[in-house]
Amino acid sequence: DLPFPDARFDLVAAFEVLQRTRDLPSALMEIRRVLRPGGAFCMVVDACPSAGRSRFIEDFMQESLRAHGGRGRARPLLTRLVLDTLLARCAFRLEQTLNVDVPWVYADEESAVGGLLASGRMDDALSALGEETVRESLRQAIRPFRLRGGAYRVQHWYRFLIARPVGT
Repeated sequence: DLPFPDARFDLVAAFEVLQRTRDLPSALMEIRRVLRPGGAFCMVVDACPSAGRSRFIEDFMQESLRAHGGRGRARPLLTRLVLDTLLARCAFRLEQTLNVDVPWVYADEESAVGGLLASGRMDDALSALGEETVRESLRQAIRPFRLRGGAYRVQHWYRFLIARPVGT
């Protein structure tokens, strides 16, 4: 529960938060509760391209978890269908959406592994397998993205959305 009264804000922004939320419907309903009538909810989430390079890493981590007998999972990307459906079920009307291609560029392997760990998507894998196993799996997953000179470039997409509560 957010520590604010009902209808308190004209705008609620959530950048890179929703994909880390374990109970997304409750979070969306709580955001709706604190928005004033006519207020806007702006969010940025990882986009889910069907064949994107960041998706390759997600799939690799899922396989690594299975191979190591892990019960955890790499935190999945929110697909457009899942997020749009959840917004509608929580009485939001999607007004604008934009996918933006943003490459993640890292100077070296350790920076790339550290950056991917910091993204939050590997939290369950870390709990299930331990940091060293996850780091080694990520090292293997990023090999295809190594550039000449040792840097890494992983193509990634973000989805920017603006939604308003229905009926306000």
